[in-house]
Amino acid sequence: MKKILIIILALITITSINAQDFENQNFEKLKDMFIIVLDIQTGYTQSTKLKKSATKMITYVNSVIENADANNVIYIKSSHKLLNLSLSRPFIYTTIDSTAIWDLDSRLKIINENIFKKEKNDAFTIQKLRCFLDDNKAKKIIVVGLLAEQCIFETLYGAKELGYEMYVIPEAVIGKSEKSKRKMIRYFKKEGINILQLKNH
Repeated sequence: MKKILIIILALITITSINAQDFENQNFEKLKDMFIIVLDIQTGYTQSTKLKKSATKMITYVNSVIENADANNVIYIKSSHKLLNLSLSRPFIYTTIDSTAIWDLDSRLKIINENIFKKEKNDAFTIQKLRCFLDDNKAKKIIVVGLLAEQCIFETLYGAKELGYEMYVIPEAVIGKSEKSKRKMIRYFKKEGINILQLKNH
């Protein structure tokens, strides 16, 4: 009985070490990559539908940020336009909604001032972002954040068309639902997007 217990404990220890080695190796890869943190804004993360999954995602995103080169982390905020009515010309005009609800989530680690705003789903429609990446000779880019079916999807393919080697981390991404996210991850893989998992599943 004692021998069996020792063997079981040994197997658990070996499994734990292997899992830790796997995680450390993948975190080490982040040093040479650029990280795009997409749309992790309070208005999204605090919504009833996403709140639970967003909390878990932010934990993983923060781990990614901590293990990346500080200069290589890029934050993208989605801009929201408001339609305004006036009694004088112009009678109808738009402004950007700057309320706190669209700030980056307070739980997110902010380690630099590389913050860009986008008006379209694809972050690579931001000219300043493309210039930043060109100036820093970026080649490999990881996208984390939300949502897998929308902005992450379009950003991945916008970058791929520009010749970047693209990666996505499943643990650091959320979708409209877990089932929908898994479907998108499979689709990304099929289309040549690299899948980098932090945990040894």
